Amino acid sequence: MTRVFSVPDKEKNYKSYTVFVMTIIWSVVIGAIVSTGFIFLPQFWTRWLTFLVISLFIAVFNLTLNYKGYTRLAGWSLTIMVWLLITIPCYSSGGIMAPGILSQVSVILTAGFLLGWKEGLAIGFITICTDFGFAYLELNGQLPVPSVEHNPITRWIGAIIPFGTILSLQYYATNHLRGGLITMQAEIQKREEAEKIKDQTVHNLNERLKELQTLYTVSRVLEDEDATHEKLIREIAEILPSGWQYPESTAARVCIAETEYVTNNYKPSAFRQFVETKTASGTKVMIEVLYLEPKPVLDEGPFLKEERNLINMLAELIKTDLERRERKAELNDYKYALDISSIVSISKVDGSFLFVNENFCKISKYSLEELVGKDHSILWSGLHKQEYFEELKTTLENGKTFRGEFCNKAKDGSLYWVDSFIIPFIDEKGKVYQYLSINHDITHRINEEKRINQAVLNAQEKERLQIGMELHDNVQQILAGSALYLDFAKKNVDNKEAAVKILNDLKKFNADAITELRRLSHQLAPLVDVNTDLREKIKWLIDSLKLDGSLSISVNTDELKKVINNNIQLHLYRILQEQLSNIIKYARATAVEINIRSAGENIHFEVQDNGIGFDVTAKKQGIGLENIRRRVMMLNGEFEIVSSPGRGCKLNVRVPSAVNE
Repeated sequence: MTRVFSVPDKEKNYKSYTVFVMTIIWSVVIGAIVSTGFIFLPQFWTRWLTFLVISLFIAVFNLTLNYKGYTRLAGWSLTIMVWLLITIPCYSSGGIMAPGILSQVSVILTAGFLLGWKEGLAIGFITICTDFGFAYLELNGQLPVPSVEHNPITRWIGAIIPFGTILSLQYYATNHLRGGLITMQAEIQKREEAEKIKDQTVHNLNERLKELQTLYTVSRVLEDEDATHEKLIREIAEILPSGWQYPESTAARVCIAETEYVTNNYKPSAFRQFVETKTASGTKVMIEVLYLEPKPVLDEGPFLKEERNLINMLAELIKTDLERRERKAELNDYKYALDISSIVSISKVDGSFLFVNENFCKISKYSLEELVGKDHSILWSGLHKQEYFEELKTTLENGKTFRGEFCNKAKDGSLYWVDSFIIPFIDEKGKVYQYLSINHDITHRINEEKRINQAVLNAQEKERLQIGMELHDNVQQILAGSALYLDFAKKNVDNKEAAVKILNDLKKFNADAITELRRLSHQLAPLVDVNTDLREKIKWLIDSLKLDGSLSISVNTDELKKVINNNIQLHLYRILQEQLSNIIKYARATAVEINIRSAGENIHFEVQDNGIGFDVTAKKQGIGLENIRRRVMMLNGEFEIVSSPGRGCKLNVRVPSAVNE
């Protein structure tokens, strides 16, 4: 409640302040009237008490409206309520002869202050009409007899109070006018200062705009990637004067490395700004701006501190651009060297090509248009297992570089091998957004390895075949002849009983030797008989091992739908021979399962045992595994050893079903 009586801020809310002051003035005036009535006419105390209650209501009601922000409504309410409080009692106190009638003048002045001159005139007109009505009623004898008889003192007081009210209002108006004039003068001074500040700000903004325009124009010049140093510094030097305060008397000099350019009006001057810097590679960048005539002294001689910032920023801008050009030239050199020496591609994370170089197109026999936007799978040869690509994907998604060898298929169906480095590019959020692949053609090396491996294997097979043939054709014939001679001796020895026993034993030993030689010859040269298929050769190999029952071997070839040529048969036979030898020597296995099946254009060959197994990551490959690797490589295939301690071992071999012999 106390906030209602708080004085509003005169500067910030003048109208609310005026309503507050008028309410207080009229409360004081009405209070004076009531006090006079209680002193000089106490017999009418009920009349004065009513006046007092009404005046308090008027004050509280209008101050509340004013406090709530209804300032205009409070002005109207105060004017009307005071006018009615003064005018209505005059009807029963003598009409226009009532002492209080003079207070109407004060109400009219109050209306002018609170509501404006038009509203003040309206209240005055209403007052004139009302007073005329009182006079008319009095002339016709219709005005009631005055209920209050005033003596000269009360009449004098009744006149003094309105005059005092008018004086108070006049004082308030005069003081308000004086305060208003002072405030107006202060406001004018503030506006003049604001205009000066505005003009200076506009000037400064124009200067900053010139500086920004200079920076922008220079940056546009630097966008010309093919521009020489001569062209760059010439255009930049001609731009610079427009960025300083007095472009008509400004000259400039720009130097990059050993190349220099000056504006046509350039001449030495004491009024100069200068900056020099160097790129990371040592290229000099120098800018000089000078005034050709004296100018007012500012922050740095005749120059602004913003102009110092400008020349420094220009030097840094040129330096940064030169470093970018130098790095770009260096990168172009690297790219040229890489394009000449390597097969390069860039791809998205989904595997589609973004870029391939000329070498890539040459080796793949696809055009640039046929590759860009296509997936890597367009080059897949089908020789690599899906697990190989899964390993590649996992490595790259983890942001690591992958190196591996790939056999790809060219557009004409021919195969070629590449040694690949695949590097993931990672953004600022740590996510891979593309891949760079740098490849080298190793087809010749692979073919040479195949040729050498084939030559080694051919030599081994030739040697085995030769030994087997000799054992088969020579040694066996000799032993067979020996058996004939022994039979002849048996029939002609005198001690027939002893001779027969000895000769029978010799014949048995001879038969065993022939059988063993036959086994050795088939083991060394299993393909002497080309008419024997792989199933029979495997069966014979198992039989030749003479297992004692501690190792069970099962062979499944039911899903082998294709006829395997002799070259593949030879390699698969030798691979099985090596693996069975390893199992017998090291695995301690009790069961071996051999599966040979067709799968599309490939042959899958699997040998699995239930032995002790081993750690494939820790165990070094011996001669046996190296021989297996060589033979699989000769067939353009892949092999995998799956094993762990206590879980046996599984050899997986996958080779194309069509391999040149």
